[in-house]
Amino acid sequence: MGLNRADLDQGWFAFRRPLLYKQSWRGGMVVVVDPRSTSRTCAACGHVAKDNRPTQSRFKCVACGHTAHVDVNAARNILAAGHAVMVCGGDEPQLAPRCQ
Repeated sequence: MGLNRADLDQGWFAFRRPLLYKQSWRGGMVVVVDPRSTSRTCAACGHVAKDNRPTQSRFKCVACGHTAHVDVNAARNILAAGHAVMVCGGDEPQLAPRCQ
């Protein structure tokens, strides 16, 4: 049984609101990153392909051969996208950490 998209959106919003409040109170920063395609993008070379994810939990890049747990690979991509937003500025998250 899958989760309803509206339930997922509300859950993350409820998590994000106090996080933003606490970080602004402490002088911190919250960088919002779109997680789309992060589990299909290679954290080593940036190649995006559906075939990079042969199983639910395993990631193997068809371009460079990089292997990792799919969640670890996605976390590295999200971290790089957050760093790119911090360095390059703007609100548009990027998967590749390069400024235009």
